[in-house]
This record gives sequence, structure tokens and C-alpha cells, in this order.
Amino acid sequence: MKREFLKDLGLADDMIDKIMDENGKAINAEKTRTDTAEQTGITSACAGTTSILTRFLHNSSL
Repeated sequence: MKREFLKDLGLADDMIDKIMDENGKAINAEKTRTDTAEQTGITSACAGTTSILTRFLHNSSL
């Protein structure tokens, strides 16, 4: 969201500041959720790969 857009709507600077603050909070919360989801997916993928490699190595040594 851009300040100019809100200014063009005729909003006062104090109102724009409040809107921008809330928008920033929402963006940061979404970034946190995204980072957590990405990390969970990476961890899960690594665990799955490790499991596959472990089974492969176990079966190869027979």
C-alpha cells in the first residue's frame, strides 16, 4: 500500500499513519507465517530424504 494512494483519497496524515502501521503489522505477520511454513516444509523434506537414503543404504549392504 502506498501513502500517495491514501493521500489521494483525502485522508489526513494521522489516519494514513495508523493505516500504514496496521498494514505493516499484517505484512510482518504473514512473513512470519510464510517463513515458518517454508522451514517446516524444508525440515519435512530433509527428514523424508534421510529416511529414503537410510533404507537404501540398509538394503544395499545386504
